[in-house]
Amino acid sequence: MKFKVLLHKKADKFLREIKPEEKKRIVDKLRQLEDFLATKLDIVKIAGEENTFRLRVGNYRALFKVYEQERIIVIIKLDIRKEFTTEYTGKIVKVSVMKQFCKPQQSLSAIIRKS
Repeated sequence: MKFKVLLHKKADKFLREIKPEEKKRIVDKLRQLEDFLATKLDIVKIAGEENTFRLRVGNYRALFKVYEQERIIVIIKLDIRKEFTTEYTGKIVKVSVMKQFCKPQQSLSAIIRKS
């Protein structure tokens, strides 16, 4: 069964501000998250966070939270790698992780239709 991928309003704003070819590449990867359990993407679990993961898409990173019971994935943050993480003595340190779930702005399918 597939997951429904939703975008937080900040992630939606970031997608609207980047170049169309980069947006297409990111949206293609985000669509693959619909098959989250079977997908072979570059996904890493965020240490210390429950059901929170990071997806790498080239020089961009997507932070997302998985709600398995509801079959929903919420893209919390999208940003370029440099802004998303800071390297400190070989470890990746989280810079910004939302602690509480906010209502998503719109579904990924709505973003695709706008393109």
